[in-house]
Amino acid sequence: MGIPTSTILSISNTFVSRRLVFLIDLLLTLFAFGMALFIRFNFNFDLIVNWKEAYIIILVYSVMYFVFKSYAGVIRHTSLHDGIKILQSTTSALFVLVLLSLIIEKSKLDSGFLLENVYVPLSIISIHYLLTNFILLVSRLIFKLVYFKVIFSKKFISHKNILIYGAGQAGIITKNALLNDSSVNNKVIGFFDDNSSKVGA
Repeated sequence: MGIPTSTILSISNTFVSRRLVFLIDLLLTLFAFGMALFIRFNFNFDLIVNWKEAYIIILVYSVMYFVFKSYAGVIRHTSLHDGIKILQSTTSALFVLVLLSLIIEKSKLDSGFLLENVYVPLSIISIHYLLTNFILLVSRLIFKLVYFKVIFSKKFISHKNILIYGAGQAGIITKNALLNDSSVNNKVIGFFDDNSSKVGA
C-alpha cells in the first residue's frame, strides 16, 4: 500500500525546515572555506596551520543568510528567485569581508599591529566566495532532483486503480497514456466492454 501524497508533503516540510536548511548552508559554507584554504596553499596540508579565519567567515555569512533569508525558500521548488537570494547573501558577505580585510591591513600599516584573529586574506575570501556560490546552488538543484526522483517515485505514492471502458484500440491507447503518466501512479486493473468476444483477449 502506497503512502498518500499529502503525507509525503507533510513529512518533507517537517524535516526540511528553514532551520535545517540554514544549518546545512552554514556547514557547506564552512566546507567551502576548507576547500579555499587547500586551493590557496596548493593542497599542501603543512601550510594550513589553523582555521582561525573560519570564525569570522561563518559569522559574516550567517548574518547575511539571515538578512536575505536565502534559506527560507521551499527547497523542492528551488527557482531563479532562490538563486538570486543566495547570490545576494554571498555577495554582501564578500563586500563585508573585503572591507574588513582592507581596514585591518590599513591598521597594520598605520600601527604595525595586525588583528590576526579576524584577518582573512583577500585571496582566500575570493576563492571561498566562488566555491560557496557553486556549492550552495548545486546542492539546491541536487536536493530538488532527489526529491522528485525518490520522494515522488511511484513506489512511494498511493496508486489509483483504473477500469477502462472499451477493450478495443482506443482502450489500449488510453491504457498506454495512463501508464506513461509519471506524475500519477496509475494501475490499470482491467477493461470492460459490451462485446463478449473480447473477453480474455
